[in-house]
Amino acid sequence: MHRVRIVALLFIILAVSGGASAQEFGEQGQVVPSGSIAFSHQKVQSGASYYGWAAMAAGTSFTFAPGVLAFAAPNLAIGGELMFTLNGAGTGEYSTTTAWFGLAPTVGYHIRLGSSSSFGWFPKYKLVFEFMGSSVGGEASGTYSTFGMEFDMPLLFHVVPHMFIGFGPNIAFDLASNYSYQGDSTPGNTSFAFQMRTVIGGWF
Repeated sequence: MHRVRIVALLFIILAVSGGASAQEFGEQGQVVPSGSIAFSHQKVQSGASYYGWAAMAAGTSFTFAPGVLAFAAPNLAIGGELMFTLNGAGTGEYSTTTAWFGLAPTVGYHIRLGSSSSFGWFPKYKLVFEFMGSSVGGEASGTYSTFGMEFDMPLLFHVVPHMFIGFGPNIAFDLASNYSYQGDSTPGNTSFAFQMRTVIGGWF
């Protein structure tokens, strides 16, 4: 299997300097924009195709997920994230197309570590709602919806004012899922994922 994945994070950081003392991350009124763009390509090298499986496994996907958090109170941030993913795989009668749409309301709390403002812990809790529509060979093949939770727990290092990098665990799991096709509805599969993630961000 050959897979190429390019992930780009784009942040616009506005810093206003004046005669006042420098702000610390987590003060009320601060805004933390975020976002990710991902492109992946997967190709199966196989001499045989079992009911088109090999043809369907080769494909590409594109993901765009902008988000924003705002500190409504000292160290307490609320906001959310939008998610869109488009997948395409296979050719002809075995071609599949899926489109995912998601919404993730988020709340986070920043904890400064030690007397220095350079280090902090920024755990975040998300409720994740996702909806998928798919087609096979150009014909609709049903819809799939999930409801889950996600815990993001990065340690942050503020390298310069208004910019940070971080690293930490991420846990995501589904609470419920449903598959619908031609009026019939059945419970879907649920999943659990544990990851270690890096983050680069800024605030103003």
